[in-house]
Amino acid sequence: LYIGAATTISELVSSELIQKKARALFQGGRSLGSLQIRNVATIGGNVVNAQPAADTSIPLIALGVEAKIISSEGERTVPVEELFRGAGLSVIDPSREILTQFKVPISETPMTASAMERLARRRAFTLPTLSVAVWIELDDKGDHFRQVRIVAAPVGPIPWRATRAEETLKKAAITRANVSKAAV
Repeated sequence: LYIGAATTISELVSSELIQKKARALFQGGRSLGSLQIRNVATIGGNVVNAQPAADTSIPLIALGVEAKIISSEGERTVPVEELFRGAGLSVIDPSREILTQFKVPISETPMTASAMERLARRRAFTLPTLSVAVWIELDDKGDHFRQVRIVAAPVGPIPWRATRAEETLKKAAITRANVSKAAV
């Protein structure tokens, strides 16, 4: 699934394809600002702004999305999680480069799912206390995790992948005990 960087957040969250195939991104976009902000804010701008709690960056990282960046020297594809250098600092040089699109890997198997939860004192116009996006792929029987990606923010200057928890869950049976073990 390809999403143009100039796609507004309102366009993003009104897409049935995004709602079905990239649920975490739909949930993150839906929580971004007010309706007026979503009508003008773009997914590319939200990512290039490089804020650690950006409501679309967190699910994009969990979904394993890649960004296409072009310049006079050519083009490059970079995983979204590698675009952050620090709070408000992107690896994209705005004087020489432009982010053009996002490539969202989509699985046709019913064994994948994603979700995002945003905790904040208020629904809008406030930074979250914590946002977490998760992408999971189950094995063919649906009783073990095959792959897991977990991203949390704002817990540091950039969105944070919980790689130790991901590794704990990888190939583990889907049990409350295994999920609790990964949460420690």
